[in-house]
Amino acid sequence: GLVFTSGRTAYLAAVPRPQTSGYAAGATSELERTINGGASWATVWQGRDIVLHWVGTIGGVVVAAGVGTRGPLLVESAEGGATWHEVPVAISLPSGSAPAAQAGGADYWATSTLHFLNQRVGFAFPDAMYGQEAAWPGLLFRTTDRGRRWAAVPFSGGTPTGGLAFVDATHGFATGLSALTASGSERRGCTSQIWQTI
Repeated sequence: GLVFTSGRTAYLAAVPRPQTSGYAAGATSELERTINGGASWATVWQGRDIVLHWVGTIGGVVVAAGVGTRGPLLVESAEGGATWHEVPVAISLPSGSAPAAQAGGADYWATSTLHFLNQRVGFAFPDAMYGQEAAWPGLLFRTTDRGRRWAAVPFSGGTPTGGLAFVDATHGFATGLSALTASGSERRGCTSQIWQTI
């Protein structure tokens, strides 16, 4: 992940030491900052047994998302990058999500991109780079408390695929796949569709 907060200041989520077992065990992640337009970078936060996968801003505050050995988390600074702290993330999964539920939603979280509408409301949706997970369908999650708790959003008749955009705080669109069925038969393929908020 990479985000610029001005023409010269940017933050980069890096994993200089990969995991040795499992997803996060043994990994070392860093947040690096440049204040000279990318000419040089300095580490402002480092975490063990954590893999970061996204960095962005929430109401002007830089936040990174990742998965640690204890589950999903956010790394944030409320002091312009002077100090950083980890915040656990709680994810409520819908019924029938048994494969991912074993990891507390970590598998969904690790393949999600975040989009915040304001300081409190945001969405976590499948990163299109990963495509559709083979083990379970993608889910769209929503938070109203700055990312502390997330709940799955009903995606009637389809599965989100990674496209999410908002015209304003209340009018959004999302891409997805809808199963094609014949009367009285099982699924026979899928087609792309777009959903909008109501």
